[in-house]
Amino acid sequence: ELFLPVAPSLRLYGKGETPAPMPPPPAPADRWQTIAWQHLGMGQGQSPYVSARLHRPHAVAGEETAPFGTATQALPAADLRGKRVRLRAAVRAEVDGAASNQAQLWLRVDRQGGTGFFDNMGDRPIKSGDWKAYEIVGDVAADAERVAFGCFLSGQGKAWLDDVSVAVEEGGAWRSLPVANPGFEDGEQPTGWQAQAPGYTFTVVHDGAFAGKAALAIAAGGEISSEPLFAAAPVLGEAQEGERVSGLSARVLWAVPGDDESTWPPAGAEALTGLQADLAKVAGAGGDDWRARVAGVVITWNVFEHFYPYFDVVHVDWPAQLSVALRGALTDHDALGFLATLRRLIAAAQDGHGNAYNPALAKGFGWLPCQLGVVEGKVAVTVADDGGLLHRGDVVRTIDGEDALAILAREETLRSGALQWRRESALWRLGLGDVSRPAQLDVERDAAKLHLQLSRTAQPRDTSHALEPITALPGGVVYVDLTRAQGEAIEAKMAELAAAPALVFDLRGYPHDGAQEVLQHLTDTPLQSAIWQVPQLVYPDHRRQVGWDTGGRWDMPPKEPRFRGKVAFLTGPSAISYAESIMGIVEAYHLGEIVGATTAGTNGNVNPFGLPGGYMVIFTGMRVLKNDGSQHHLVGIHPTVPVSPTLTGLREGRDEELAAALKVLAVR
Repeated sequence: ELFLPVAPSLRLYGKGETPAPMPPPPAPADRWQTIAWQHLGMGQGQSPYVSARLHRPHAVAGEETAPFGTATQALPAADLRGKRVRLRAAVRAEVDGAASNQAQLWLRVDRQGGTGFFDNMGDRPIKSGDWKAYEIVGDVAADAERVAFGCFLSGQGKAWLDDVSVAVEEGGAWRSLPVANPGFEDGEQPTGWQAQAPGYTFTVVHDGAFAGKAALAIAAGGEISSEPLFAAAPVLGEAQEGERVSGLSARVLWAVPGDDESTWPPAGAEALTGLQADLAKVAGAGGDDWRARVAGVVITWNVFEHFYPYFDVVHVDWPAQLSVALRGALTDHDALGFLATLRRLIAAAQDGHGNAYNPALAKGFGWLPCQLGVVEGKVAVTVADDGGLLHRGDVVRTIDGEDALAILAREETLRSGALQWRRESALWRLGLGDVSRPAQLDVERDAAKLHLQLSRTAQPRDTSHALEPITALPGGVVYVDLTRAQGEAIEAKMAELAAAPALVFDLRGYPHDGAQEVLQHLTDTPLQSAIWQVPQLVYPDHRRQVGWDTGGRWDMPPKEPRFRGKVAFLTGPSAISYAESIMGIVEAYHLGEIVGATTAGTNGNVNPFGLPGGYMVIFTGMRVLKNDGSQHHLVGIHPTVPVSPTLTGLREGRDEELAAALKVLAVR
């Protein structure tokens, strides 16, 4: 009764029983086609992943398809610092299908070197077809540079935007701020808005506006096709059959007959309507409801079971993890406790991209006003707070009365991926707590033992930078921080970089847009990226893998001017994903010395999906191999010149990794 409305060919049977055969479809025979699923990864609208049924239309995802289409504006923040701003707009959406198909308003405060307030309605996406007014209110940081805002459509479907306003709170009242073309009444183009994304169209429409005569329509404009995704497919009669639990077996067909309207045998419209009505009763259940928690485990476990591409190198008893997670879901006391259960389940898959979050549960938390690292086996301050209470090199013994190393070890159990990445990402959350309550730290500084009380901050502490993004160092060396230097800035310095006797590129984090092109100036021969492999799947449980789509690999010809100086790259465990794409090319083609520590060991396009209760999960949907075909996952890029920071170096304010790079380049 539960499954038949969506799987009328399902047969459940007990020991000694034989499942009833499927009745043949009625004549004429040429009316019926084979309906079966094909998957390039798990397709929910996130490029490059596509799921489709044979003989059914589907959107074609290509290399140039963006994960979402957004319309954007920004305002200078100098006069808004320390105040609250409010975004209001009317939105409606037509987004049937995958759970990730949705519209969202967003408001972001850009600070010097990072992001302040950010809300993109991830916990309250817009799926209603009726016009409704929505708003976001946020604080503008004291060092804010601009306030950006807009509306985006994620995945497939269509969304409409109208009547946009931004205001600042002053003296208890809201003062309107200038928004260009807020109602899209200024002509046939969305003048004043940045509105362009591959795979999406942005059109000013004049039918059914919320206010005035016009509105902006954002539509997924990808190509529609009924062609198979690849050659392999199940044939009629193929099935998964066997005992599911003690005494109960199931037979599930992988391919069924179908015509243009439905599949055979029919489920009956009444049965499907009844199931949808039952689901609607629990659709709004939050994480405090055991039903939402159990559903979240079942969905997450199955997504990894069928679509995660790394179980060949990750050795885990995944069925056993299902039992553990279900037990946790049934015994968790609240929504926040269940978030930890989800994270432990994902941690078992050892996926550095893997994570679970719920924006509604993140409110009210604050971070320590510093950055911490593990140095010489101790938790130490690597970036001090602005108030001067903490110093670089201070050893943090306890946080709120608990041993700091014990907290770190517990946080590492909630993080997924290789050890170096689990530790790095756990350090970011160390000391996270109620933003209204000061953190209590016991600290060792030289021979002194100090007890410090520190106010938590609403946003994580930004990394401290002693150098500008592009800096000329003694001896003619040019330092380029690829995590901060924009492509335009690098382009403007091309002549200087080409003439430099030595170059240091800093990739101890996530790079900006100029990083990929930099590599093309370091070679006389064409470069290729690592090997991207999107799994081609037609059978469940990773059985009978039918192939891989390898079409997304980068081909990078040399570019002039050629940088001919000595080269070193700084990197470490904060370098993940795109950063490892860059560092993998450096490693494969020996483009320079690699100084620092091993990178995160996770690469490949992420794939997000939603769960009941407002939870979101991210995982790696494709396999990445190094250029020589060897394993990258959990391995990463190893340094040719390993460097381990020291407490003495921290206390003396030295960048020991940069110093090692200069030494290997023979520059004083």
